[in-house]
Amino acid sequence: MAEIIYNHFYPKEKFDYEALSLVSSMVQKQFGKESLFEFLQDFFKEIKPSSGITKLSKFKWSNIYTTNLDRAIEIAYKKNTDKAQKIKTIVGPKDLQTENKNIEVNLFKLHGCIGRPDIDLVFSLNEYAEFKNPHLKLFTQLSTDLMERPMIFIGYSLIDSNFQQVWAEIKKYCGTTTQPNRYFFIAPNIKSSLRHFLESEGFICFDYKIDEFADHISNLSSGKRTTLRDYLIEHLPDSDLFDKAKINEEVAYSLSQNYQFPKAEIGKHSQLNKNFYKGAQPNWSDIKHDLDAPRDLLEDVLVNFESWYKNPKFNLWLITGRAGDGKSTFIRRLALEISERVGDSVLFAKSRSNLSSKEILSLYEKLNTPLILFIDNTTDRVTKINQLISDFRNAKAKILIIGASRNSDWHAHHNDFYAKPVEFSLGKLSDNEIGLILSKLEINDALFKLKRYNEERRFELFKEKANSELIVAMREATMALNFEEIIANEYTGIKDEVAKNVYRHICFIHQFRYKIPQSLLLRVLEVDLNSLSENVYKYTKDIIYYEDDESETDILLKSRHPVIAEIVSRIYFKDDVEKVDFLTKIFSEYIPSNPLEASLIKKLYHHNTIELIFDNVEIAKSCYDILIQEVPDDYYVLQQKALFLVNKTDDYDDAKEVIKDALRLNPASNVLHHTHGMILMKQSLNEKDLDKSKFYLEEGKRILIRGARKNYNNVYNYHTLISYLISWYKKDTNQDDELIVEIQNLIDEASLKNPNDTLILTEHGKVYQLLKDPEQSKSYFEKAVRINSRNMAARYLLARIFMKSGHFEEAFKVCDDGVKLKRDEISLNRLRFELMHKLDRFSFDELKNEYVTYLSNYPKDSFIKLCYSAFLYINKSKECDKLFGDLRYSDYMSFTDKLKVIYDVNKTINQEDFRETGMVARTTATGYYLKSTRFNSRTMVFMHKNIVGEVNVSDRVHYKLLFNYSGGFAVDGEIDY
Repeated sequence: MAEIIYNHFYPKEKFDYEALSLVSSMVQKQFGKESLFEFLQDFFKEIKPSSGITKLSKFKWSNIYTTNLDRAIEIAYKKNTDKAQKIKTIVGPKDLQTENKNIEVNLFKLHGCIGRPDIDLVFSLNEYAEFKNPHLKLFTQLSTDLMERPMIFIGYSLIDSNFQQVWAEIKKYCGTTTQPNRYFFIAPNIKSSLRHFLESEGFICFDYKIDEFADHISNLSSGKRTTLRDYLIEHLPDSDLFDKAKINEEVAYSLSQNYQFPKAEIGKHSQLNKNFYKGAQPNWSDIKHDLDAPRDLLEDVLVNFESWYKNPKFNLWLITGRAGDGKSTFIRRLALEISERVGDSVLFAKSRSNLSSKEILSLYEKLNTPLILFIDNTTDRVTKINQLISDFRNAKAKILIIGASRNSDWHAHHNDFYAKPVEFSLGKLSDNEIGLILSKLEINDALFKLKRYNEERRFELFKEKANSELIVAMREATMALNFEEIIANEYTGIKDEVAKNVYRHICFIHQFRYKIPQSLLLRVLEVDLNSLSENVYKYTKDIIYYEDDESETDILLKSRHPVIAEIVSRIYFKDDVEKVDFLTKIFSEYIPSNPLEASLIKKLYHHNTIELIFDNVEIAKSCYDILIQEVPDDYYVLQQKALFLVNKTDDYDDAKEVIKDALRLNPASNVLHHTHGMILMKQSLNEKDLDKSKFYLEEGKRILIRGARKNYNNVYNYHTLISYLISWYKKDTNQDDELIVEIQNLIDEASLKNPNDTLILTEHGKVYQLLKDPEQSKSYFEKAVRINSRNMAARYLLARIFMKSGHFEEAFKVCDDGVKLKRDEISLNRLRFELMHKLDRFSFDELKNEYVTYLSNYPKDSFIKLCYSAFLYINKSKECDKLFGDLRYSDYMSFTDKLKVIYDVNKTINQEDFRETGMVARTTATGYYLKSTRFNSRTMVFMHKNIVGEVNVSDRVHYKLLFNYSGGFAVDGEIDY
């Protein structure tokens, strides 16, 4: 090759056997890299693969590595109809590897490729010296394979500088391995000195040319090989769906790799899994063996489904609940129930599913029947689900997506979806559900310590725990221990320190429902594969779980349940420095071309994840800075840092600089421009200087309008923009009508494409509120609720209009219907309580029961708890003392917040002018603590000295009563003589 290049560029000079690296250095310096690249492309364009290379494509390989620049291997795979796998070429460090090695093999071109002019070729001395750094990640993958897999070297001279460097490092890790027959060297006429060296390094040598070697292994494997097509057909699920659809094997196989079919899954042979009752993530075996107890919500969802199926059109439903409430189990049971009704047209997305709309729509068009698609952990897949929503809507496909999400995740992301879902909530266990769960536990011999009691006592003990999440309630009731104590005992019971450390790091990742690839964890913690098998898995059976599908890409590690992982992390992974170090090591070790590792990285640097990991904002910012140094060209890390700064610090200037850095890396990104516009709009709302505020508004508006019009089908872009403009209009009391007209025009623009979008209808109603036209507002809110009964924002605003006009019963019905659909909707519940206090038909006991029921489900709603405490106090119930005590010592609020007067309390309980007389119990430097003369309560009322001046202990004071989280607060007082 050196002679060919030399003769082409220096035709008048004699080639004197200069090295290839020297020749390429000379050419590039004199003629430029582009000229050398063009010559090589032209030289190799007619290359034909040897018969040996073609024959090798008939075998299934884990990975292929080459330092050759030509495309002979790719051509061999493309032309061979009898191949065992397709081929995926990896040249740059960011090229994504295959996600399924059974049907596709990675070809790593370590020195570049003539088909990829964007990646530098490796020829010159300089390049050989510097090549390792930018391509480090490709060599990391090679290092992993050399340590973990048998490797065949064909025609490799072992003098390549990159390989020698890697091999020197590999020897350190492989020198003590006990695995025989790891490395094989294939070359003709191997010299005895080279053979001796290779054998001393653990190689087995074969004197073959590549064609001879291909023939040799062909003979050895005769009758044992399968073609790609044979493999695809053999691994399709047992379902009539594909026969009916008549789709080709490749699409059918891809669907089967991305989705499960409930009836086919239930038909598989499986063992009974008793770990289900210890909190293990559910699988189809658990549903098959009927381990789950029926939930009350199931019938409601099925009734709604029957209605949908009679008149199907695209829709999105969401099952919500707390972590550990049984959502994943519920949607598997629901998927099976629906399959029994409609057949095989039900698909359940695997955790690694690509959620490709193309495949789903292809199946839908061939079947010409409605499809039901289940997607667990929906809010983890917002981007992909939004693409499904957009594509399904455009195709007018009759497809129902049914997802599941934690309440906390849904509240954080509900505005991120292109469609407003119909929501069904899994709430507190009912008496009926508790009874059914106990029955299942008894049948499967899983009552444990409850076994000693009779049925009535079992029910009482379980019900005491029923306010907690299902997984917590079941473990605490059956083990008679606090859940955290159970998990801590399990952790401390692991008998190997390495195993403990591995489990601890797995939990750190899995607390967010993420799983870590085994090979990445081994690199990060510097644990070898043998140690993992011999020490870690030995002591963590039924503690560490792995998810390994048929793709053979990697093993994903996780704990038994994210709730368990969260507890382990909170107790045993507290140190912020250790957290930063672990994240940094993951970023430095991950391989961008590995799709599993790249996916985990994106999840870890998301601003919501960083917010959950670090309580200290400054440490979180420092962590982002360190991660950005590890991946300096990843603009999404910068975007996530900008979002973190806006959400947690209100540092808008810094956030804008960070997002501008991201835009410099990718100026065409609509997502980054949208983030930039959103930051400016938020800054305009929080800026006190009106001129500056207007400037930020105009800048943000310009960016968001451009994005909305560029992505016309994404109505949420319009919704975001309109919502900010309405908020800004409310901020400036001296607004003219120009902004209102602009908002109206944007609404009309969005409505042209989406006339019945309930988000836009809600914004339309808000505009008429600004124009002080309640009737028009009401009509838009009513239409929004009529189209989507779970549009809680429209419900709330509609109820407020009814209440303001004195139609309390109508307002209450709107709220009551809403909380039946979504029990944890805070604003609607608070308004509902306010209306109950206004309606005479609710007695003291009825109101009390409503408060008790709500707070048993949502004990952290401090405002409603304060309202209940105030309600009891005013009604002379001593039960208020304990509630005020709980609030006073609550961890949810700062000391300062507890002292703030909450004026809305009196308004909510309809006691805005309540007055009473109290006796001075004690004095302080700033005021007095008063004890009510109406009843004997431990709850005191505080009054500042400036209200009545100097008084003495036992003096009586008459005052208007307000409330804070520490008790009563007196205003407008006078001494009662």
